[in-house]
Amino acid sequence: MSKAYYTTGVWEHFTVQDGLPDMKIECVFEDHQGRLWIGTHDQGVVCYEGGEFITYSCRKGLSGEGVFSVVEDGQGKLWLATNRGLTVYDGRQFTSLGLDESYSFLWG
Repeated sequence: MSKAYYTTGVWEHFTVQDGLPDMKIECVFEDHQGRLWIGTHDQGVVCYEGGEFITYSCRKGLSGEGVFSVVEDGQGKLWLATNRGLTVYDGRQFTSLGLDESYSFLWG
């Protein structure tokens, strides 16, 4: 992910060596707290905060490992569109709203 984060007038360059699980990035979103959420093609979603990357996957409650869109609602909840349905993050836990249909792949 080249030149992904702009702080104090400088673009920062992040790679796998910095903590990203993969270089196949599908989306980037900044929430109201200034955290970056990075959706990967097949390695879950990554939160970048305070110089650290934290990766969340299906083991933590995502409905799918491919995250193609992240948006925030008025209550501060994050909604993640994945390759296996929808996931909501309330700041404490991820809740999968996976669809039982074969077309549960969500782009946005």
